[in-house]
Amino acid sequence: YKKFSISTLFSLWVLSVMVVFFVVLYIFRKDISFFFLNIKRIRFDILKKILRFSLPLVLVTISVSVMTLVDRYILNRLMGTSIVGVYSLAFSLVAIVSTFSSIVFSVLYPYIANAWNEKKDYHILYNVLLKYTLLLVLPAATGLFVLREQMITLISGVSYLPGASALAILIFFPIMSSLISILTSNHLLTERTKYIAKVFGVGAFVNVT
Repeated sequence: YKKFSISTLFSLWVLSVMVVFFVVLYIFRKDISFFFLNIKRIRFDILKKILRFSLPLVLVTISVSVMTLVDRYILNRLMGTSIVGVYSLAFSLVAIVSTFSSIVFSVLYPYIANAWNEKKDYHILYNVLLKYTLLLVLPAATGLFVLREQMITLISGVSYLPGASALAILIFFPIMSSLISILTSNHLLTERTKYIAKVFGVGAFVNVT
């Protein structure tokens, strides 16, 4: 197999991002042209409301990144880059399980938001969201836990087997993150994004300290 350098991989990543960007521009070209041709003035009252809702979510995104990446930084400082590689593999595997809940959430949440806006009973949809999230995440997490050593050996070899102990702890991450996403989505509906930002900010602070 041909080995790629870091610069080559980064260049391929940038190229893929650019391709996706231009594809999206082409698909939504009519909507983009309509926006720039028909907008007359900026409604600052609406803009202020949008910023009040969305700016706390920026802090949420930063906090999630801090909580996700600071562990690698600490491990690198204390134990070296080899341990970071072992840990990163374990975390990447459990992150795959988290994508199952993300798929369910992405499909059902628009319907939940629409039911909320139309003053309909959205609790049934929340029950469906919780049901199918757990239906996918729990078996996947259990299977990964049972076959963690085989999965690590298959993907990266026996030299990464020490990551099995880290994976046994991290396996709770996709379960907890799925439940957190469902719980915080209700606060998004009620526009309590500041509360979400405070919770995630405290979490990031505790993780750093």
